[in-house]
Amino acid sequence: MKNPFLQSVRLKVYVTESKQLVIDTKDLNSVKSTINTQQEFEKDPFTKLYNSKPFLNVFKQTSDTASKIFLYIAYNLDKDTDVISLDAEEVMEFVGIRSTTTYYKYIKELIDNAVITRKSNAEYWVNPLFLFNGNRIDYYKEHCPECLDIINITEIQQYRIIKKKKQLIDIFKCKNYYDLKQKLGTEQIDKLLTNKLLIGDVKLLR
Repeated sequence: MKNPFLQSVRLKVYVTESKQLVIDTKDLNSVKSTINTQQEFEKDPFTKLYNSKPFLNVFKQTSDTASKIFLYIAYNLDKDTDVISLDAEEVMEFVGIRSTTTYYKYIKELIDNAVITRKSNAEYWVNPLFLFNGNRIDYYKEHCPECLDIINITEIQQYRIIKKKKQLIDIFKCKNYYDLKQKLGTEQIDKLLTNKLLIGDVKLLR
């Protein structure tokens, strides 16, 4: 059974490509260079709370008590899962209410606002648009790969650079990119492509 929120919540995944420097030396007497990388992490566990407009709009109109129940869910959601089992008595104690009727009133409020939805008697699907504990991309790949929108930033950047180069060729009335390099020089072209130089400030080399 799949989380019903998945079909309505598409996830944009941005991909960048990078080149890794590989140092190969055949001379065993020479000093081999190494690349050291450092990672920083916190020991305390955490759950990701996503700052999106739908999330903010929902909680503008959610009562304080329902918001506290959501906070309870955030603190108790297990890693790499989209389902949580709620013990009514524990949640009621956490938010400070005594009536089970009142408790289910606020649960319904979260359901009506698409924050959670009922899976079984005391189990609820959690909307991953708002909250997830773990790697949400891997989770989507496993449970709903068709819900992923893969956006290759590197390809977009390369396309924009090619488009800019063509524009520069037209602006400076060149026959081709080689002609443009002869007229402007590589350094000025690079600055134009990265918006570090205005066209009006270009100094023609010939």
